[in-house]
Amino acid sequence: MITSRKKLMRLTDAILAATIITIIMSFGLINDFDSKFSDQFYQSVGVKSQDIIVIGIDNVTLSKIGPKNSIRRRDVAKAIRHLNNNDPNARPAVIGIDMVFTGENPNDPDGDKELVEAVTQYNNVVVGAESDSDKNVDDISSDDPFAVWNESALFIPPFQALNEVVECGHINAPDDPDGVARHELLFVNVNESDRLYSFSRVIYEKYCSFKGIEINKPPITESNGIFYLPFTAKSYSVKNNFWDLLEGNIDPEVYRNKIVLIGPYAPGLQDAMPTALDRSQLMYGVDIHANMIQAFQKGFFPSEVKEIYNLVKYLYRLDHFLQNKLFNRKYFPRFMDTVFSKFSICRSDLYKLYACKFRERTN
Repeated sequence: MITSRKKLMRLTDAILAATIITIIMSFGLINDFDSKFSDQFYQSVGVKSQDIIVIGIDNVTLSKIGPKNSIRRRDVAKAIRHLNNNDPNARPAVIGIDMVFTGENPNDPDGDKELVEAVTQYNNVVVGAESDSDKNVDDISSDDPFAVWNESALFIPPFQALNEVVECGHINAPDDPDGVARHELLFVNVNESDRLYSFSRVIYEKYCSFKGIEINKPPITESNGIFYLPFTAKSYSVKNNFWDLLEGNIDPEVYRNKIVLIGPYAPGLQDAMPTALDRSQLMYGVDIHANMIQAFQKGFFPSEVKEIYNLVKYLYRLDHFLQNKLFNRKYFPRFMDTVFSKFSICRSDLYKLYACKFRERTN
């Protein structure tokens, strides 16, 4: 009778442990812990690429020109011409403008014309574009915070004359549940059957073409284009800003044969967010693009273990516990078996993480 009671107590304890684990996993109660653990392991400041620089539209620029909406398209055209003409032997490989140019400007049609002419003349410019979905996360019945990106969205191109001559990539960003940027979109699904690749990916491939080097394979994603981004640097900014560029105060050697990114670089422009690299400091969107480009250069993208895989492993360990431990161990160690079983899983995952990290460092 005593033996049967002990067996029943052990079985009850095991079932209870399985139920608790299942609830924790199915409700995503350890998501934040998993995210922080991944961030601690994968994210560290490294050596930033010397091929990428950021020229920011900062507070000094805004004090000279006015608010962001005061930056005219003719100013952007002037910047493109200066980068390419100041020293024809020291042109940038690619100029990425982290701005969108939707719709003609009826108040300055000549500015539109100048921008189109500058882009056409030098053929080394990529601009931002957006996709617009009529759905948000609350409209989709899924526990996946990125489920909205499975849906097809409407591509909002630059104004027609510019769209006909320029390459563009999307500048949309997915929202992680905790508000920390760690995932990015390789592409967005647009117009039912097409894919619009990211601003950063388009720039990276254009740069490879300029250099005549092989293009690394993109990260493996599911149909929503989401991938985990390993950051490298907090900032790619040079000391000079957009106003310095317009005034001709930047040495051409600063940008010779490099990727030059131009974008918002002031707190008031609301294009900054905490990242997995440093949750305490906001990173400007244009620097996130720079980190993406460097990640494409490295070709290393950590693969995240899916929650369902973790759940299966937990249940497998529990099954092993039931079959091999239940009938030949004393009552007290049954709980410790469950604990050490979970520790064993963590140890296995850590091994995989270290293996990935080792491959990154040896490439």
